[in-house]
Amino acid sequence: MPYLVTYEAGETGLATCVSDDRAALRLAALFEAQGLTGVAIQDGGTGEVFSPLAFRLRCGPDAGMQGRGLKRL
Repeated sequence: MPYLVTYEAGETGLATCVSDDRAALRLAALFEAQGLTGVAIQDGGTGEVFSPLAFRLRCGPDAGMQGRGLKRL
């Protein structure tokens, strides 16, 4: 499922598309660490837009682990 990670640069909104929830969370964290504003993650399937924290809570503790053979211990 694709996700769109967005941020603001001045008055311009910019976005990058990533393929999974783990990549979306990592990229959003990177943008926030750089001090960028307006960081959000849009679910490509539903169109819902989340703050990075809300997206992490939505995905749960196993974010990005689907289909990777990893199990929660």
